[in-house]
Amino acid sequence: MNLPPVEDVTPPSLVLFDLDDTLFDDRYARLAALRDLRGAEPVLARRPLSALSREYGRLLDAGYPAVMSGDVPPEEARALRFERLAMYCGERISAARAAEWAARYRMSHEAHRRAVPGSRRLIERLGASARIGVVTNWVHAEQREKLRAIGLEGVVDFLVAPDTAHATKPDPRIFRHALREGRSRPERAVMVGDSLVYDVRGARACGIRPIWLNRWKEPAPPGENVDQLSSFVPTSRVLERIVGRR
Repeated sequence: MNLPPVEDVTPPSLVLFDLDDTLFDDRYARLAALRDLRGAEPVLARRPLSALSREYGRLLDAGYPAVMSGDVPPEEARALRFERLAMYCGERISAARAAEWAARYRMSHEAHRRAVPGSRRLIERLGASARIGVVTNWVHAEQREKLRAIGLEGVVDFLVAPDTAHATKPDPRIFRHALREGRSRPERAVMVGDSLVYDVRGARACGIRPIWLNRWKEPAPPGENVDQLSSFVPTSRVLERIVGRR
């Protein structure tokens, strides 16, 4: 955990979190679901699991604008990803087969849902003195269900998503929406997330203090000066980083 000495910081009245790979361990669930599907489908076994996961992530990002605009329902987009994932492995499959793969993947993904270690304890401690919000770039209903599945719905005060805020990270409008929901000024808010572009730079552009959750210990780009965490444990040290005191 990268924890430089804590300077005097006004304790936040609002702490915002990203969801996927910040509070919800999406990488774990994705790998588990792809591993299950790959074990049953020889086509997918032509590629290493790590390569499948990277390609799936790329396809997810590529299809994101159409889902957020409402042009393509999430279920249809998911099936299309598997059509293209099969092509990546060298084979064309029917739309019906792709939809079947998508349904099996989703079932397995849901079975492997878990919170990022330490996240619930951290939120409970933070919630004693600050409001807690989640700012996500995915569909509100699906993200609400993830929070419920990993036991965090009851400890989060509100969830902001593109289909309710009419903006996506890093657009400052979604962060301003979260500030209104949290009844906080930017200088009294903190944003914790795993994306330098969407979470860190988006929050900073709105005047919110960002903290990068760098669980995979990736090198920061040259000139990028941001507080970092590599884990949410131990809770006391993470609290010190976020609120400026134990």
